[in-house]
Amino acid sequence: MTLGGVLPKRAPLTKERAKSALSAALGRLTHVHGMDAVAYHAGCCRRTLEEAKAERCLPELHTILNLLPLDASALDELLAAVGMKLVPLESAGLDWHGVNADAAGFVAALANALRDRRVDHREHAALINQARPMVQELTAAIAQHDRERTAA
Repeated sequence: MTLGGVLPKRAPLTKERAKSALSAALGRLTHVHGMDAVAYHAGCCRRTLEEAKAERCLPELHTILNLLPLDASALDELLAAVGMKLVPLESAGLDWHGVNADAAGFVAALANALRDRRVDHREHAALINQARPMVQELTAAIAQHDRERTAA
């Protein structure tokens, strides 16, 4: 299957842009999960991650992919650089109570950010980071539902 006429033309991903996108992803992941957990799941040492966060190296592909079981959004920044998004093939099932709680927390954070009638760059980043896991979970559940529906 080709995506020829579907996606807008983008410049090829350079090694420097890949390093920058991966650095942003690693910064987010280490903030959320901690450096030790990220290094453990990646199967590398802390130094490798520190070098990648500083954009001095680009880890091997298997190291980067090993981050996905830790966080399904681990490659979001890197894939966004080429106009793509990763969707898990299977969902562990949707916890509607958890979705409700997460959505309520997001709405509260958004309302708080909008109190001064504008969302600054820090608030924007915090809202995106809060929404990211919800989007991943819902996208996976929707994709699995659609596959099951078409198989029936």
